[in-house]
Amino acid sequence: MVTAIQRLTLTEYLNYKNETDTIYELVNGELIPMSLGSGLHGDIAEFLHDQLRVEIKRVGLSGSSVRCAKLSDLIAHKAYHTKAVAPK
Repeated sequence: MVTAIQRLTLTEYLNYKNETDTIYELVNGELIPMSLGSGLHGDIAEFLHDQLRVEIKRVGLSGSSVRCAKLSDLIAHKAYHTKAVAPK
């Protein structure tokens, strides 16, 4: 027996109400459960967070300015003015 897979449009996915703690991504119209990040993923996320907080403080952004700042602008600014530092 073949089971038909319900494919969602992007609009349907964005409006999808998930009543569980599972986070899904949309792949070719299909809901795919996302796995939790690895330890390395967490280390990278923490490193990026720390670097962005330092840069935000250094350039004097705070409050609503931080919420409106584009991540790409902060990264470009950091890359232009300093050498990239990899996490340990």
